Amino acid sequence: MNLTGYEWSVMGYSLLIAGSATALAILPALLAGQLFARHTFPGKALLETLLMMPLVVPPVVIGYGLLILFGRNTSLGTWLHGIGIPILFAPAGMILASAIVAFPLIFRSMRAALEQTDPHLEQAARTLGCNRLRAWTDVTLPLAWPGLVSGILLGFARALGEFGATRMVATNLPGERTLALEIFHQFEVPGSDLGAVAGLVLLSVFLSGILLFTGDHLTRAWKRRQS
Repeated sequence: MNLTGYEWSVMGYSLLIAGSATALAILPALLAGQLFARHTFPGKALLETLLMMPLVVPPVVIGYGLLILFGRNTSLGTWLHGIGIPILFAPAGMILASAIVAFPLIFRSMRAALEQTDPHLEQAARTLGCNRLRAWTDVTLPLAWPGLVSGILLGFARALGEFGATRMVATNLPGERTLALEIFHQFEVPGSDLGAVAGLVLLSVFLSGILLFTGDHLTRAWKRRQS
């Protein structure tokens, strides 16, 4: 698999976008996972359905929603552009779109991991003098970490392979295309080097496979430890 410097830069840019998107989704997914794992409240099922919607709706719908929300003719879009944070047709939009589609996978894995931890251990830590936050960070999170990391890896793999939503909000400039966008672009351009395209496809499959294998291995190890 002989890739050019530009193709390696495409991979690097893809990893940057996917990594940033995953980082953006981690904290909301973790807090939502804790909320759903530990609490019951009215409308819980409806809220969970809404949080999981990005997993099932067409990605282009998410991209279209971002166009409507952050368009230059909207107050929010105009304000963000005025302070130098353009969302549409900029890396920020690609990161946001990828974070939205990755969120459900991270949230679901984190919720499952937190549900498997014993809340009585956290309560015991609080009786020994820990406050609620410290008991959660020092007791609950270490017990759940393999499941949490597995969710992060799954979300990263999803963000890395995202196409539909990012296609709606991304530029089409060289150096600002992810692996998926570059593959699509190469097929659109007459006379493109199909060998290079095949290399990008194989690279994308390889990276996704490694992430999924690692995530599955962590999940299995965590389940064995829980049993």
